[in-house]
Amino acid sequence: MAFAPLGDMEKLKTIVIDAALDASLEEHYVLFDHSADLPESADDTAVALAEELPFTPEEYEKTLEVVSVNFLLTGQNVIKILKNVYTRWQRIRQSLLMLDREVFGESIEDIEDQLEDLHLADFVYRMDYSHWQQYPRYLEALEIRIERLEHNLESDLEGVYALDVHMERLANRANDKAISEYRWMVEEYRIQLFAQPMKTRMAVSPKRLSKMWDKMS
Repeated sequence: MAFAPLGDMEKLKTIVIDAALDASLEEHYVLFDHSADLPESADDTAVALAEELPFTPEEYEKTLEVVSVNFLLTGQNVIKILKNVYTRWQRIRQSLLMLDREVFGESIEDIEDQLEDLHLADFVYRMDYSHWQQYPRYLEALEIRIERLEHNLESDLEGVYALDVHMERLANRANDKAISEYRWMVEEYRIQLFAQPMKTRMAVSPKRLSKMWDKMS
């Protein structure tokens, strides 16, 4: 089973249930007007969050009803996403084992750093659903990169060197919410560097990344 190196069946079941609940709450929720309950100093983020949170038993029941109705369908989609992620990850692991480290060492190390930052054992607990549902794209791009690597080493290394400054910035901070927007832009930049003609979710370039970093930091 693709998940086996990361844990047992009970762990996988728990991940599937928790991920399905996370996705259901993200995609299916009831908006409530809690403006009268918030202090005047509440910013837009607090107001938006409060709109999605039930404050009373009645609001909780409304939320529960909506989530319950959509839970199974959302869960089926989540299972597809997770199966895609773990299956691709296993293929990537096997492909890396076939590469000669003396020849492809720098590229392999960069790929391993990327996989480490993706935290495949428990990624659904480390970030919002809006981010982890993109994992199949990131791993698809990685498979394309590895498939091309043997005949594309020089170009691949140019990409690795272009990423150096960004990976240094993300060192031990990949899950830091303060730089989350920058972190995911870097992931899209990887698609642009290594997996064209795959499309990125947003326009991305070294200049845009530098501006985003200045904004975040």
